[in-house]
Amino acid sequence: MGLQIVSFNWSGGIERIAPRLAEIAQPADEAGFASLWTMDHLFQIEIVSKADELMLEAYTTLGYTRPQ
Repeated sequence: MGLQIVSFNWSGGIERIAPRLAEIAQPADEAGFASLWTMDHLFQIEIVSKADELMLEAYTTLGYTRPQ
């Protein structure tokens, strides 16, 4: 089972996106989720969220490394 994250409009603005994503991914991994997904589109799908809302691009997100 995988976890898909489609909206990144969390409180704290852009600076909180990476830490918040890590706060979601770590427990999901520990709980046994097989995957964590973001959209594979360049622009937000309006049926999911507003077109101008924040969105992470999938391949760039894969390269994220949580600061030690």
